Amino acid sequence: MPKGDVARRSNAVKNNRGDHKKATRFTPEAAKANLILHVQEGLTIEAALEKVDRVRSTYERWRSDDKDFAARVDQAKKLKDAGKSGPAEKMSFAEWRKKYLRTETFWHQHQWIDILEGRDPRGLHPGQTYHPGKKSRVLINVPPFHAKSMTITIQYTVYRICMDPGFRCIIVSAGSTLAQDFLYGIKQILTHPDYIDLQMAYAPEGGWKQSAEAWSLNRITVGAVGRDSSEKDPTVQAIGMGGQIYGTRADMVIVDDAVLGKNVREWEKQMKWLRREVSSRIEAGGKLLVIGTRIAPVDLYSELMNPDHYANGKVPWTHFASPAILEEGPDHQHQTLWPYSDRPWQEAGSEDTCDCEQQSCSQGEETPEGTKIYPRWDGLHLDIGPRADNNAAEWALIYQQTSLHENMTFPQFAVEGSTNTRRLPGRLDAENQDHPRGGMHNMYVFGGCDPSVKGFAGLVAYAVDKTTLKRYLLAVRNLKAPTPAYLKSEMKEMTEIYDINEWRVEKTGLLQFFTQDEELRSWMTQNGIKFKEHLTTGQTKWDPTYGVASMSTLFGAWEEVTDERGRASGGGWTCRVEPQIELPRPITQPMQALVHQLVTWTPETDPKRIPCDLVMALWFAETGAREMTAREGRGQRSLNPFKNALKFTSARDRKNRQW
Repeated sequence: MPKGDVARRSNAVKNNRGDHKKATRFTPEAAKANLILHVQEGLTIEAALEKVDRVRSTYERWRSDDKDFAARVDQAKKLKDAGKSGPAEKMSFAEWRKKYLRTETFWHQHQWIDILEGRDPRGLHPGQTYHPGKKSRVLINVPPFHAKSMTITIQYTVYRICMDPGFRCIIVSAGSTLAQDFLYGIKQILTHPDYIDLQMAYAPEGGWKQSAEAWSLNRITVGAVGRDSSEKDPTVQAIGMGGQIYGTRADMVIVDDAVLGKNVREWEKQMKWLRREVSSRIEAGGKLLVIGTRIAPVDLYSELMNPDHYANGKVPWTHFASPAILEEGPDHQHQTLWPYSDRPWQEAGSEDTCDCEQQSCSQGEETPEGTKIYPRWDGLHLDIGPRADNNAAEWALIYQQTSLHENMTFPQFAVEGSTNTRRLPGRLDAENQDHPRGGMHNMYVFGGCDPSVKGFAGLVAYAVDKTTLKRYLLAVRNLKAPTPAYLKSEMKEMTEIYDINEWRVEKTGLLQFFTQDEELRSWMTQNGIKFKEHLTTGQTKWDPTYGVASMSTLFGAWEEVTDERGRASGGGWTCRVEPQIELPRPITQPMQALVHQLVTWTPETDPKRIPCDLVMALWFAETGAREMTAREGRGQRSLNPFKNALKFTSARDRKNRQW
């Protein structure tokens, strides 16, 4: 071989060795990633392998050992042709979600989308709150763990990107980290192989990430079929509350979980930022959506609905709030917001087991249509889960989305301070050290009844110690839509169990027939039971002196623990005046319902929307106790608004009156 050829061959070998040495600098993981990028750019597998200096056998081994790598290579092959067929079909969110995300849209989620798209929510339940306002300002309050962020902040945002290539969205959360987590969920749907059908249908050629002008931790600007290339505003950006907004315009701003314990008192600053920085960025026809869970009586959500913050005294927001339990029922049979899902509560064979110990949580149940459903937040799971883990006030505020006032009529701490957790509901027993020393001896027992044949009827048994005048709540019954016959049988049964001496029953316009029932009155008379109609309803029930609110003094007087400077220290409350009422441990569902109704009751409570039948039944019984106290002229004048009720009765008649 000529010397020149030998020299050239020697140099070529050196160069090849150099190239080979340079190519082998790729680690296996880097080689995989680069191969996927080359395939997505349009190279064949062989050409991509040459780029990363790997052979076909290595590629086949990678595919066999790494299923995620195999899925991403297959995805890259398909994305070469993405977007070539032009804009994809338009469809509703529920249809799109089922087709491409393989997820059902449930009733409460349909309601959210209805409001977001300018419609009234379908199937509105009386237990839900809906105040229509401007369609461009929407406030939605939802219990925890009802898929609000996944449904709206992540999936609905992707849906809007698919339907409108020029869509621009700002996601705001309490901190930038949580907002970035939401953006990460969006990027996963836009890029993960699990959603290749969605990407083939809507992504531009090469895929969203490959064509993106920006793809960072806090914002993405993606290319899309039909998107104006001159559009520079981010497609989606994620910021913390009060953070810097990039770009000039947005079609939707989603403020999701922006209120946490650490910033709950900063509502004034939050409102100012929303007005000044956020509202000015929203395009004409766009929306500002605030969605979250109530965590305090006064927070951003409550103040957005406070008319005092608006010059014309009118709240501009469309407000929608849903409780976890829409309607109470016996034995966990509540009507709930999200009773079942198309996804299991836990995976079959998982070591973690649901507290309910039912196989349906992992195995599901067949529907008549042949699909499977799994329990989600039905009555049982709510009762044994969050309802058991939270006190009545927290349950009412966080899960029932009930507006509580900081100065509640019956504060949670006062109700808890009046509860004997060692006494269970039932008769008082002299042999039990946690009961009054004399048991039922020397007790005069009232029964209170708030009748109803449509909603709930409330019954209470209420004992008053004739000596000390202390009240003991014995039992509570909450009856859903009872027939008159069933309601009478329950009253008779409670009378016999608790030795009730006197019944106080509300006489209402629609139920006058009940208090005039001849058979019931005859039975009461034969058994020596007084039966009185309660007539002081109407406006009187809301009167702070005579009405339900006057019972608050029964729960004692409390003072918040303060530090040496007189500031609230968070150390709880101390009792200055002992409670005059004792509640048993709330282990039964009716007793829990009473506690819930107490801590949520206000003079503005709408009984048609928020049940208060048990509080009313308690009040009827308490009015009897106060009249008894007045007749005997015994102490506690502050608790006796009826002390002058008998001023026109003669002394002899007053003397002859019995307990």
